[in-house]
Amino acid sequence: MTNVNEAELRVLEAAVESWIGLWEVVWILRPLFPGQADSQILPFAQTVVRSMSDRGQVRVAQLEHRPADDGRSEIIENVLTGHDRQETISGRDAWDPPRSTQEPYVAIAATDAGEEAYQAVLRTR
Repeated sequence: MTNVNEAELRVLEAAVESWIGLWEVVWILRPLFPGQADSQILPFAQTVVRSMSDRGQVRVAQLEHRPADDGRSEIIENVLTGHDRQETISGRDAWDPPRSTQEPYVAIAATDAGEEAYQAVLRTR
């Protein structure tokens, strides 16, 4: 069985830096599952994200890139809560990368509690 703490640490390491797409969580966990397909890693990734979200270490949001007035792209965040969050994490579609930069996607980012948990682990190493 893969160590959940190691998996959570790897996810937090990326999530404290910026938003990461749910598909990226699977990619981050690949080294813990040598030789396994992403479809086999997905249930574990869903469990990890659900657990971290339930503990308030990550927030889950639908992100959408929209053109801004200055010609750049701005990110619109729609933070998911309650049933919507749980349903999204449990569903399969949210874990696929977007087909274009214009397509909304689901991502996670560390909360203050997640950053504190990450820093606490680093201090013990």
